[in-house]
Amino acid sequence: MTEEERIDLEKFRFCDIDEIKLYVPQTEIDGYMFPFLLCDVDEIDEEMIGWSDPDSDYDAHNIIFDIPQIAEKKSASRELSTDDAFVSDTNEDQFEVVDGNDAPIFSIIKSWDPVD
Repeated sequence: MTEEERIDLEKFRFCDIDEIKLYVPQTEIDGYMFPFLLCDVDEIDEEMIGWSDPDSDYDAHNIIFDIPQIAEKKSASRELSTDDAFVSDTNEDQFEVVDGNDAPIFSIIKSWDPVD
């Protein structure tokens, strides 16, 4: 992308582009076939990601699982969500650093079906 193209894109707000409904934070790294995800994708339609690896699930490509504290919370959250006695309406705490810093370190994205 040229500098001129980048400047032209900066004039638009995401919500002003009708063709794009969702942005899934991800990054490409040289030497890897698929991008790495930079967010929890459990609560979005997988079609929104824009690619799939036929040999593994999205967890294998998700940077959030490289941080043990977050991976442990995510695993526990998934176990609890399968228990009918416990239903969580948020998963935002899994993105907080355990050392006392409450700032999220990864994006939190969710998708809903459009309302007519």
